[in-house]
Amino acid sequence: RSLDLEDGGRLGKRSTIRFVIDDDLSGISKYNGYLNGRWVLFAYDAKRKQIYHEVDPRLSSGEHVLAIEVEDRKGNSARRELTFRK
Repeated sequence: RSLDLEDGGRLGKRSTIRFVIDDDLSGISKYNGYLNGRWVLFAYDAKRKQIYHEVDPRLSSGEHVLAIEVEDRKGNSARRELTFRK
């Protein structure tokens, strides 16, 4: 779940986008983030069970699509996509 954005929301002055990712059984194996279809770097904070992305300040105004893919160690995967405006 996103901690900073709702689908259709505005980024505003935020410089970081954070998501909680968790798997109580096997644990997280891998995660990827895509902004407008292009891979972007997300860092993992295991203590808080969060991934976060520092938004490039040069990101253009307008509508953007952010997708997060997470896979656990058993191969189960989930994808979350949301649209936001800057």
